[in-house]
Amino acid sequence: SVVGGSYNNATGETSLVAGGETNRAGDSFSAVFGGSSNEARGGHNLVVGGKSNILYGASKGNRFGFSTIVGGESNYVNSVGSHVTGGYGNEVRDDYNIIIGGSKNLV
Repeated sequence: SVVGGSYNNATGETSLVAGGETNRAGDSFSAVFGGSSNEARGGHNLVVGGKSNILYGASKGNRFGFSTIVGGESNYVNSVGSHVTGGYGNEVRDDYNIIIGGSKNLV
């Protein structure tokens, strides 16, 4: 479902994009709330605000991620149970990790 905003796309089963611009929720139970050019791929993932954040949130053959990105810009998560809160250009590749702010951190 898409609620408000412009140029948003929710293609996953029971996925949701609420507000913002050019956001995408592309797998089951994924959601994006606001911001612009954010993507939540992989199931059970959430992006809240920010800009150009990408959340795959699944790794090692696991279809569901249970991961989040909250705000920031150009952050990337491709792991299970991981989170980025704000910052710029942060990247989480290993499962069950967290980055809180900062710039260009990698775990």
